[in-house]
Amino acid sequence: MRRETSILFECRGKREDAELELVFRRLCDGGDGRGRMPKFSIEFFDKKSNLIGLQIADLVSTPIGQQVIRPERRNRAFEVIRQKFARGPNGELLGWGLQVFPQKTKGPD
Repeated sequence: MRRETSILFECRGKREDAELELVFRRLCDGGDGRGRMPKFSIEFFDKKSNLIGLQIADLVSTPIGQQVIRPERRNRAFEVIRQKFARGPNGELLGWGLQVFPQKTKGPD
């Protein structure tokens, strides 16, 4: 029996939401070459709904994204979050606790 997991997204606009859903469904169906993923359903919510889970996701994902895009900048929030990531046998973060798509050759350590 395959269980279904709901993934929540904030609405951005009809076109953007449709594009996101298409890409997400392709990934779930194995379109990235990694094989089929567990069953997911997609739910879009208006930003005004102010869901606590989405607020927490923003608080965590924003510093991570900023660190990946601008690793040379000081990022105190990421310094706290960095401690929570799983690490490889040699302490490497990228490719273990942090996955960046498209693949980068270098990233936060």
